[in-house]
Amino acid sequence: MDNGTYLGGISGGCLEGDALRRAKKAITQDKPSVITYDTTQDDDQQIGVGLGCNGIIDVLFTPLNPAMKPTR
Repeated sequence: MDNGTYLGGISGGCLEGDALRRAKKAITQDKPSVITYDTTQDDDQQIGVGLGCNGIIDVLFTPLNPAMKPTR
């Protein structure tokens, strides 16, 4: 949101910090991106390892223009 708050989530909390940084980057650069989070590996460098996520998720980060009206 414009006031710096955000709504919703994509996991039980293990991905939100990184996702928020990537969302802000997409907004700042006005450029979409896709990231794959893979928490199935026992690798200390992976986000979410040991937090119970144990899955793979692809997330699209795309800035939205509030002037655009949704289509059906």
